[in-house]
Amino acid sequence: MENTYYGQQNIIQAPPAAPKRKGRKMAMAAMIMGITAHALAVISFWLVYAFAYGRENMSVIRVSFLSTGLVIPAILAIILGIVAKARGSGKGRLIATIVNSVLSFLYIAINVWILIYYIGMTF
Repeated sequence: MENTYYGQQNIIQAPPAAPKRKGRKMAMAAMIMGITAHALAVISFWLVYAFAYGRENMSVIRVSFLSTGLVIPAILAIILGIVAKARGSGKGRLIATIVNSVLSFLYIAINVWILIYYIGMTF
């Protein structure tokens, strides 16, 4: 590099590795995914609960088994929230994402318990 005024060198600064704006957008997407996973888990829990009374056992087993697939968006929301936190998002958005995902895990766990109970009762 060439010397400049008073003998100082030009220092070229690199842009930041991960801009905060990208982390904020990703955190908002993680929050939306967590809230959606929670809402779907609540809806599937009440569907299983409604099918558990007065329906045949295979309907309950089918809906309970399909509701276990809601683990995927809950896990993806947690991973996306952690990545957003690493990219510069705030801690509050990460906490909100994790709380929604953990609450959805609670409903999914109840559905799995109902699934195991009805499988044991049917077969």
